[in-house]
Amino acid sequence: LKASDIFIHASRIPEPFGLIIAEAMSQGTLVIGSSQGGAADILKNGETGLTFDPCARDADVRLEKILKDTLESMKTSPEILEGMKSRGMTFIRRR
Repeated sequence: LKASDIFIHASRIPEPFGLIIAEAMSQGTLVIGSSQGGAADILKNGETGLTFDPCARDADVRLEKILKDTLESMKTSPEILEGMKSRGMTFIRRR
C-alpha cells in the first residue's frame, strides 16, 4: 500500500469498519472509497480522502471522473492531494 499512489475501495456492500482503508491511509496513500458504511466514518470527501456512492446507478461514471480529476491534480496541483493524504494519515494514526 505504501508504494501505491491511490487505493480504490469500491465495495458495494457497506462494511462496519474499513480496515483496509485505514491501513492504506496509515501509509499515506490517497484513498478513494465508498461514502457508505464504516468507510464514511473515516473518509471525509476532500479532507481525508475522496468518496463516491458505489450503489448509485452511475457509480462507474462518478468513479471514472474522480480518477480523471485525481490524476490531473497529481500533475497540476499535487499539494492538494498531498494535504489529503497527510490529513488521512494523521486522522488514522490518532485513532
